[in-house]
Amino acid sequence: MGGCLTEFFSKMTWFGEMGTTLAIMATIYWCVDKRIGTYLLMGWSGNRIVNGVLKVTACAYRPWIRDPQIAPDPAAMVTATGYSFPSGHTMNAASLFGGIAVRRDLRWDFRAFM
Repeated sequence: MGGCLTEFFSKMTWFGEMGTTLAIMATIYWCVDKRIGTYLLMGWSGNRIVNGVLKVTACAYRPWIRDPQIAPDPAAMVTATGYSFPSGHTMNAASLFGGIAVRRDLRWDFRAFM
């Protein structure tokens, strides 16, 4: 079935995928500023640990496992494994974009964009 924004949000999850966020952080480390790159990678590493502990503590199954009436996008079901809460995509994106947004040594307009 799907809604009108399914395709848009499916594309937006790309920004939260681990490979994407790591590639951006590595590019920042090697091409922009090693201090900021290290800051982002260390924050991301710590967040991965916290995220893993919260996942096994909450043990929140995917919505379609708890309720068979929920029918997600079939393409999303292939990669959606494990527990659903807290979201790994959200944690990855927050580590990258939030980490940049809180850096006071960057321009305010760039931080606001993040």
